[in-house]
Amino acid sequence: MIVKHSFPRIDLYTFGDAAFRPVLIQSMIDNLSELKQSLSASRERLDLEIFRKACHKVQTTLSILDIQKLSNLAQDLQDGIGREDKFSTFDSLCTDIMNGLLEEKNRKV
Repeated sequence: MIVKHSFPRIDLYTFGDAAFRPVLIQSMIDNLSELKQSLSASRERLDLEIFRKACHKVQTTLSILDIQKLSNLAQDLQDGIGREDKFSTFDSLCTDIMNGLLEEKNRKV
């Protein structure tokens, strides 16, 4: 299920710099992509530490996005809570957010 997300906090971090806005958004897209890849690698290698390190690295992105469901899923997965049923939910949510960020990046401000 595709859910539309809004990203009102992005502008708080760009300080009105229109040139920086797409750079920041692309960085967040890249971070979420890396997070998805780390979750996959973590599953394949049965090593949760891979995902934990990636979550730590992209903590700022998660904070800027301020999407509680994503943060909660990431924390649950790091803690090993209900991993199997949350893998696909986390992956889908990241994909939806990345697509929304791409739209936001291409939006004229």
